[in-house]
Amino acid sequence: MPKFYSRKNRTPKSEEPDSAQRQFSHSQNFLRNAELVQKLIKKSSLSREDVVIEIGAGRGIITDALAAICKKVIAIEADTLLAATLRKRFKATPNVEVISSDVLHYNLPKAQYKIFSNIPFNITADIIKKINDASNPPMDTYLIVQEEAAKKYAGQPYAKESLFSVLHKPLFRFELVHRFHKTDFSPIPHVNSVLLRIQRLNETLIDLKKIALFRDFVAVGFTRNPHLKKAYKNIFGHTQFLKLANNLRFSPNANPTDLSFEQWLAMFNYFLVGVDTFRQSRVIGSLKRITIHQQKLTKRHRTRNARDWRRASY
Repeated sequence: MPKFYSRKNRTPKSEEPDSAQRQFSHSQNFLRNAELVQKLIKKSSLSREDVVIEIGAGRGIITDALAAICKKVIAIEADTLLAATLRKRFKATPNVEVISSDVLHYNLPKAQYKIFSNIPFNITADIIKKINDASNPPMDTYLIVQEEAAKKYAGQPYAKESLFSVLHKPLFRFELVHRFHKTDFSPIPHVNSVLLRIQRLNETLIDLKKIALFRDFVAVGFTRNPHLKKAYKNIFGHTQFLKLANNLRFSPNANPTDLSFEQWLAMFNYFLVGVDTFRQSRVIGSLKRITIHQQKLTKRHRTRNARDWRRASY
Protein backbone atom coordinates (compact mmCIF):
# COMPACT_ATOMS: atom_id res chain seq x y z
CA MET A 1 0.00 0.00 0.00
CA PRO A 2 2.25 2.88 1.08
CA LYS A 3 4.70 4.13 -1.47
CA PHE A 4 7.78 3.89 0.67
CA TYR A 5 8.91 0.92 2.73
CA SER A 6 11.52 1.83 5.30
CA ARG A 7 14.11 -0.71 6.35
CA LYS A 8 13.29 0.31 9.92
CA ASN A 9 9.80 -1.16 9.44
CA ARG A 10 10.81 -4.63 8.33
CA THR A 11 8.82 -7.31 10.06
CA PRO A 12 10.46 -9.90 12.30
CA LYS A 13 11.81 -12.94 10.47
CA SER A 14 8.91 -15.02 11.71
CA GLU A 15 6.51 -12.69 9.85
CA GLU A 16 8.62 -12.13 6.73
CA PRO A 17 6.69 -12.89 3.51
CA ASP A 18 8.03 -15.56 1.18
CA SER A 19 10.26 -14.66 -1.78
CA ALA A 20 7.35 -13.85 -4.09
CA GLN A 21 5.67 -11.64 -1.50
CA ARG A 22 8.93 -9.97 -0.50
CA GLN A 23 9.43 -8.72 -4.06
CA PHE A 24 6.21 -6.71 -3.91
CA SER A 25 6.19 -5.74 -0.23
CA HIS A 26 8.29 -2.65 -0.95
CA SER A 27 5.20 -0.94 -2.36
CA GLN A 28 2.33 -2.65 -0.56
CA ASN A 29 1.41 -3.52 3.01
CA PHE A 30 -0.68 -6.63 3.53
CA LEU A 31 -3.61 -7.05 5.89
CA ARG A 32 -2.92 -9.62 8.58
CA ASN A 33 -6.31 -10.39 10.12
CA ALA A 34 -8.71 -12.50 8.06
CA GLU A 35 -11.53 -11.90 10.55
CA LEU A 36 -11.23 -8.13 10.10
CA VAL A 37 -11.42 -8.52 6.31
CA GLN A 38 -14.53 -10.70 6.61
CA LYS A 39 -16.14 -8.17 8.94
CA LEU A 40 -15.53 -5.28 6.55
CA ILE A 41 -16.84 -7.20 3.56
CA LYS A 42 -19.99 -8.24 5.42
CA LYS A 43 -20.65 -4.57 6.26
CA SER A 44 -20.22 -3.57 2.60
CA SER A 45 -22.83 -3.67 -0.17
CA LEU A 46 -21.30 -6.81 -1.69
CA SER A 47 -23.69 -9.71 -2.23
CA ARG A 48 -24.08 -13.12 -3.89
CA GLU A 49 -25.12 -11.43 -7.12
CA ASP A 50 -21.98 -9.30 -7.51
CA VAL A 51 -18.96 -9.51 -9.73
CA VAL A 52 -16.14 -7.88 -7.79
CA ILE A 53 -12.67 -6.80 -8.85
CA GLU A 54 -9.78 -6.93 -6.41
CA ILE A 55 -6.79 -4.76 -7.34
CA GLY A 56 -3.46 -5.93 -5.94
CA ALA A 57 -4.62 -9.30 -4.61
CA GLY A 58 -1.23 -9.95 -2.98
CA ARG A 59 -1.37 -12.92 -0.60
CA GLY A 60 -5.08 -13.54 -1.25
CA ILE A 61 -6.47 -12.76 2.21
CA ILE A 62 -9.13 -10.45 0.70
CA THR A 63 -9.63 -12.73 -2.31
CA ASP A 64 -10.57 -15.60 -0.02
CA ALA A 65 -13.16 -13.52 1.85
CA LEU A 66 -14.64 -12.11 -1.36
CA ALA A 67 -14.97 -15.60 -2.87
CA ALA A 68 -17.16 -16.65 0.06
CA ILE A 69 -19.57 -13.76 -0.55
CA CYS A 70 -19.61 -12.86 -4.25
CA LYS A 71 -20.70 -14.50 -7.47
CA LYS A 72 -17.32 -13.93 -9.12
CA VAL A 73 -13.99 -12.46 -8.03
CA ILE A 74 -11.51 -11.05 -10.55
CA ALA A 75 -8.21 -10.86 -8.67
CA ILE A 76 -5.71 -8.62 -10.47
CA GLU A 77 -2.06 -8.92 -9.45
CA ALA A 78 0.82 -7.17 -11.20
CA ASP A 79 3.55 -9.25 -9.57
CA THR A 80 3.92 -12.41 -11.67
CA LEU A 81 5.23 -14.54 -8.79
CA LEU A 82 2.36 -13.53 -6.52
CA ALA A 83 -0.11 -14.14 -9.35
CA ALA A 84 1.27 -17.65 -9.85
CA THR A 85 0.93 -18.34 -6.12
CA LEU A 86 -2.65 -17.08 -6.18
CA ARG A 87 -3.53 -19.34 -9.12
CA LYS A 88 -2.31 -22.36 -7.18
CA ARG A 89 -4.16 -21.31 -4.05
CA PHE A 90 -7.49 -20.74 -5.81
CA LYS A 91 -7.19 -23.48 -8.42
CA ALA A 92 -10.13 -25.32 -6.86
CA THR A 93 -12.23 -22.17 -6.32
CA PRO A 94 -14.35 -21.81 -9.48
CA ASN A 95 -15.59 -18.26 -8.84
CA VAL A 96 -12.07 -16.78 -8.61
CA GLU A 97 -10.21 -15.64 -11.72
CA VAL A 98 -6.61 -14.51 -11.23
CA ILE A 99 -5.24 -12.07 -13.80
CA SER A 100 -1.55 -11.19 -13.93
CA SER A 101 -1.67 -7.60 -15.13
CA ASP A 102 -1.00 -3.98 -14.26
CA VAL A 103 -4.46 -2.69 -13.39
CA LEU A 104 -3.72 0.59 -15.17
CA HIS A 105 -3.57 -1.42 -18.42
CA TYR A 106 -6.55 -3.60 -17.58
CA ASN A 107 -9.86 -2.99 -19.38
CA LEU A 108 -12.62 -2.60 -16.82
CA PRO A 109 -15.83 -4.60 -17.49
CA LYS A 110 -18.65 -3.25 -19.60
CA ALA A 111 -21.20 -5.05 -17.43
CA GLN A 112 -22.09 -4.11 -13.84
CA TYR A 113 -19.36 -4.73 -11.23
CA LYS A 114 -17.95 -3.55 -7.89
CA ILE A 115 -14.44 -3.16 -6.45
CA PHE A 116 -12.96 -4.09 -3.07
CA SER A 117 -9.18 -3.69 -2.81
CA ASN A 118 -6.12 -2.99 -0.74
CA ILE A 119 -4.21 -1.01 -3.35
CA PRO A 120 -0.57 0.12 -3.46
CA PHE A 121 -0.34 3.70 -2.19
CA ASN A 122 2.15 4.67 -4.89
CA ILE A 123 -0.50 4.40 -7.62
CA THR A 124 -3.56 5.48 -5.61
CA ALA A 125 -4.18 8.60 -7.71
CA ASP A 126 -3.88 6.70 -11.00
CA ILE A 127 -6.20 3.92 -9.83
CA ILE A 128 -8.90 6.27 -8.51
CA LYS A 129 -8.76 8.34 -11.67
CA LYS A 130 -9.08 5.20 -13.82
CA ILE A 131 -12.06 3.98 -11.78
CA ASN A 132 -13.97 7.26 -11.53
CA ASP A 133 -13.34 8.38 -15.10
CA ALA A 134 -14.14 5.00 -16.67
CA SER A 135 -16.86 4.87 -19.31
CA ASN A 136 -18.57 2.30 -17.06
CA PRO A 137 -17.55 3.05 -13.45
CA PRO A 138 -18.17 0.43 -10.74
CA MET A 139 -21.47 0.63 -8.89
CA ASP A 140 -19.62 0.63 -5.58
CA THR A 141 -15.93 0.80 -4.67
CA TYR A 142 -14.08 0.10 -1.43
CA LEU A 143 -10.39 1.01 -1.37
CA ILE A 144 -7.87 0.80 1.47
CA VAL A 145 -5.85 3.98 1.06
CA GLN A 146 -3.78 6.47 3.01
CA GLU A 147 -6.08 8.56 5.24
CA GLU A 148 -4.66 11.88 4.07
CA ALA A 149 -5.29 10.97 0.42
CA ALA A 150 -8.79 9.66 1.18
CA LYS A 151 -9.77 12.96 2.80
CA LYS A 152 -8.51 14.87 -0.24
CA TYR A 153 -10.60 12.73 -2.59
CA ALA A 154 -13.69 12.82 -0.36
CA GLY A 155 -13.60 16.53 0.51
CA GLN A 156 -16.23 17.69 3.00
CA PRO A 157 -17.08 16.69 5.69
CA TYR A 158 -13.60 15.20 6.16
CA ALA A 159 -11.55 18.06 4.68
CA LYS A 160 -11.90 21.06 2.40
CA GLU A 161 -13.18 20.34 -1.07
CA SER A 162 -10.46 19.62 -3.63
CA LEU A 163 -10.55 19.87 -7.41
CA PHE A 164 -11.03 16.10 -7.55
CA SER A 165 -13.90 16.00 -5.05
CA VAL A 166 -15.81 18.84 -6.69
CA LEU A 167 -15.38 17.35 -10.17
CA HIS A 168 -16.67 13.93 -9.14
CA LYS A 169 -19.40 14.58 -6.57
CA PRO A 170 -22.09 15.06 -9.25
CA LEU A 171 -21.63 11.33 -9.99
CA PHE A 172 -20.31 9.74 -6.79
CA ARG A 173 -20.69 9.79 -3.01
CA PHE A 174 -17.54 9.50 -0.89
CA GLU A 175 -17.36 8.09 2.62
CA LEU A 176 -14.63 6.96 5.02
CA VAL A 177 -16.18 3.81 6.45
CA HIS A 178 -13.34 2.37 8.56
CA ARG A 179 -10.07 3.49 10.13
CA PHE A 180 -7.38 0.84 10.48
CA HIS A 181 -4.75 0.39 13.15
CA LYS A 182 -1.20 0.41 11.79
CA THR A 183 -0.71 -3.03 13.32
CA ASP A 184 -3.44 -4.40 11.02
CA PHE A 185 -0.77 -4.50 8.31
CA SER A 186 2.49 -6.27 7.66
CA PRO A 187 4.91 -4.59 7.40
CA ILE A 188 3.58 -1.84 9.67
CA PRO A 189 3.20 1.42 7.67
CA HIS A 190 4.23 4.90 8.81
CA VAL A 191 0.90 6.40 7.70
CA ASN A 192 -2.71 5.96 8.81
CA SER A 193 -4.99 3.96 6.54
CA VAL A 194 -8.75 4.00 5.95
CA LEU A 195 -11.36 2.20 3.90
CA LEU A 196 -12.70 4.72 1.38
CA ARG A 197 -16.08 4.02 -0.18
CA ILE A 198 -16.89 5.58 -3.56
CA GLN A 199 -20.53 4.92 -4.39
CA ARG A 200 -21.94 5.61 -7.83
CA LEU A 201 -25.11 7.71 -7.56
CA ASN A 202 -28.31 6.27 -9.02
CA GLU A 203 -29.26 9.75 -10.22
CA THR A 204 -26.55 12.24 -11.19
CA LEU A 205 -26.70 15.72 -9.63
CA ILE A 206 -25.97 17.29 -13.02
CA ASP A 207 -27.32 16.34 -16.42
CA LEU A 208 -24.72 14.06 -18.05
CA LYS A 209 -24.76 16.32 -21.09
CA LYS A 210 -23.55 19.17 -18.86
CA ILE A 211 -20.84 17.27 -16.95
CA ALA A 212 -18.00 18.29 -19.28
CA LEU A 213 -19.04 21.95 -19.06
CA PHE A 214 -19.32 21.70 -15.27
CA ARG A 215 -15.80 20.30 -15.02
CA ASP A 216 -14.38 23.03 -17.23
CA PHE A 217 -16.24 25.63 -15.16
CA VAL A 218 -14.82 24.27 -11.90
CA ALA A 219 -11.31 23.99 -13.36
CA VAL A 220 -11.32 27.75 -13.98
CA GLY A 221 -11.72 28.29 -10.25
CA PHE A 222 -8.80 26.00 -9.43
CA THR A 223 -6.28 27.83 -11.59
CA ARG A 224 -3.28 29.58 -10.05
CA ASN A 225 -5.32 32.72 -9.36
CA PRO A 226 -5.55 33.11 -5.56
CA HIS A 227 -9.21 34.17 -5.44
CA LEU A 228 -12.33 33.07 -7.28
CA LYS A 229 -13.15 36.68 -8.12
CA LYS A 230 -9.96 36.96 -10.17
CA ALA A 231 -10.33 33.48 -11.68
CA TYR A 232 -13.83 34.27 -12.97
CA LYS A 233 -13.32 37.92 -13.91
CA ASN A 234 -13.86 37.11 -17.61
CA ILE A 235 -16.92 34.97 -16.87
CA PHE A 236 -18.93 36.98 -14.36
CA GLY A 237 -19.14 40.74 -14.22
CA HIS A 238 -17.80 42.42 -11.04
CA THR A 239 -21.25 43.31 -9.68
CA GLN A 240 -22.63 39.98 -10.81
CA PHE A 241 -19.96 38.03 -8.92
CA LEU A 242 -20.42 40.08 -5.73
CA LYS A 243 -24.17 39.45 -5.83
CA LEU A 244 -23.55 35.74 -6.46
CA ALA A 245 -21.14 35.52 -3.52
CA ASN A 246 -23.63 37.26 -1.26
CA ASN A 247 -26.52 35.03 -2.31
CA LEU A 248 -24.48 31.84 -1.86
CA ARG A 249 -22.89 33.12 1.37
CA PHE A 250 -19.21 32.95 0.53
CA SER A 251 -16.59 35.68 0.68
CA PRO A 252 -15.84 37.62 -2.54
CA ASN A 253 -12.19 36.89 -1.72
CA ALA A 254 -12.78 33.16 -1.23
CA ASN A 255 -10.33 30.56 -2.49
CA PRO A 256 -11.71 27.58 -4.45
CA THR A 257 -11.29 25.22 -1.47
CA ASP A 258 -13.35 27.55 0.75
CA LEU A 259 -16.57 26.63 -1.04
CA SER A 260 -18.67 23.58 -0.31
CA PHE A 261 -19.73 21.31 -3.15
CA GLU A 262 -23.28 22.64 -2.78
CA GLN A 263 -22.00 26.20 -3.35
CA TRP A 264 -20.06 25.07 -6.41
CA LEU A 265 -23.18 23.39 -7.76
CA ALA A 266 -25.31 26.48 -7.15
CA MET A 267 -22.71 28.73 -8.78
CA PHE A 268 -22.66 26.48 -11.87
CA ASN A 269 -26.46 26.46 -12.08
CA TYR A 270 -26.40 30.26 -12.08
CA PHE A 271 -23.65 30.19 -14.72
CA LEU A 272 -25.98 28.18 -17.00
CA VAL A 273 -28.80 30.74 -16.86
CA GLY A 274 -27.15 34.02 -15.86
CA VAL A 275 -24.16 34.08 -18.23
CA ASP A 276 -24.42 34.49 -22.03
CA THR A 277 -23.15 31.73 -24.33
CA PHE A 278 -20.11 33.76 -25.43
CA ARG A 279 -18.79 34.08 -21.87
CA GLN A 280 -19.77 30.46 -21.16
CA SER A 281 -17.55 29.38 -24.06
CA ARG A 282 -14.52 30.91 -22.31
CA VAL A 283 -14.39 28.05 -19.81
CA ILE A 284 -14.22 25.31 -22.45
CA GLY A 285 -10.94 23.41 -22.37
CA SER A 286 -9.98 24.63 -18.89
CA LEU A 287 -9.83 21.17 -17.34
CA LYS A 288 -7.59 19.91 -20.14
CA ARG A 289 -5.21 22.83 -19.64
CA ILE A 290 -4.99 22.38 -15.87
CA THR A 291 -4.49 18.62 -16.33
CA ILE A 292 -1.59 19.18 -18.73
CA HIS A 293 -0.05 21.64 -16.28
CA GLN A 294 -0.35 19.13 -13.40
CA GLN A 295 1.18 16.37 -15.55
CA LYS A 296 4.19 18.57 -16.26
CA LEU A 297 4.63 19.26 -12.54
CA THR A 298 4.31 15.55 -11.75
CA LYS A 299 6.87 14.63 -14.42
CA ARG A 300 9.27 17.23 -13.05
CA HIS A 301 8.76 15.90 -9.52
CA ARG A 302 9.36 12.28 -10.58
CA THR A 303 12.47 13.24 -12.50
CA ARG A 304 13.83 15.05 -9.46
CA ASN A 305 13.08 12.02 -7.26
CA ALA A 306 14.75 9.68 -9.72
CA ARG A 307 17.95 11.73 -9.59
CA ASP A 308 17.95 11.65 -5.79
CA TRP A 309 16.97 8.01 -5.36
CA ARG A 310 20.23 7.06 -3.63
CA ARG A 311 19.48 9.52 -0.84
CA ALA A 312 15.89 8.34 -0.38
CA SER A 313 14.90 6.18 2.59
CA TYR A 314 13.06 3.02 1.62
